[in-house]
Amino acid sequence: MNTEQYIEQLMEEIKDFSEQDKKQIKEYFEEMIYDRMEDGESESDILRKLGSPKDVSYKLKLEYESYLEREEVPQAEDKKTISFSSLLKKDENSSANKEMPTSIFVQAENVKIVALRENIPYPQVEFDEDKQVDLLSITEENGCFKVVHKIKKLWFLGLIGFHKTKSMILHVPTTFHGDLTLISCNSSIQLRDFDSLTELHCNTSNSKIAVENVTADKMSLKTSNSSIRLEDISGGDILAKTSNSKILLDRATFSNTIDFITSNAPIEVHGIVGKSIKLHTSNSSVKGEISGSIVDYNIISSTSNGSSTLPSRMNTGKDKDLTVRTSNGKINLTFEQDQ
Repeated sequence: MNTEQYIEQLMEEIKDFSEQDKKQIKEYFEEMIYDRMEDGESESDILRKLGSPKDVSYKLKLEYESYLEREEVPQAEDKKTISFSSLLKKDENSSANKEMPTSIFVQAENVKIVALRENIPYPQVEFDEDKQVDLLSITEENGCFKVVHKIKKLWFLGLIGFHKTKSMILHVPTTFHGDLTLISCNSSIQLRDFDSLTELHCNTSNSKIAVENVTADKMSLKTSNSSIRLEDISGGDILAKTSNSKILLDRATFSNTIDFITSNAPIEVHGIVGKSIKLHTSNSSVKGEISGSIVDYNIISSTSNGSSTLPSRMNTGKDKDLTVRTSNGKINLTFEQDQ
């Protein structure tokens, strides 16, 4: 059974629902399935996890009866979308006269956040708002450009345990060098080509964080049950924390601390420089290459039920520290100058 056949059977099972509700359910399932396929999940796996159309319709019918008892169902207008970037671009002269904010804060529910540098005078947000589902506010106060997105609760939302994924594109001026905070849940955060940020904070859950070609005095990147992938990054301090998934770092230079924490998944690093490097996981490996020579670092390392290329303790009297801990996995770290 494919998606089209699945939806067709589901619609037949709920044929007694109102036209408005059938339309919302059809759109919800179609977008959710196709979004997850774009994220790499197979069509067969998605449909299997959903359950049969008959099982899904049974849950929907039970909740629908309760919903009709709780409140009178209004006849809503058709779905309408709006691009906020289009609105902002219509007022370019006004945006050009605004003072650059010192911080940008974006918080969204179940929305993928993509942040990009643009040659524009003021931050812009691109997001298609569905008035029946989304609540979106864009404000500026005390030098902070703030975007807050929330999802209205459709009566059937959450019954199946799936949410369709939408994207929010944040266009940031090349002249912005302040604090950038991006917060989501159950959706990914992607950031590329940012230089000279003061602080960068990315926080989500059950989805990946990807950061490429970014410089910040301080970085904090946190998720759970999904990967953190970093490439060509630099700054003062970085904390990257997840669980049950991999942390991958390719080329990084930090003047102070590199602190990576995960569990039940590997940490892999290539070409990293830091005064204090901490790599902690469990039930998996730590591997890769570190810039410099082993004699540049005071080393503390430990593992169990696995081999290690590092000494458990080594004090060289230098000003760099390397701490590596895992369990039930190998430590296979080498130093570029010693190869």
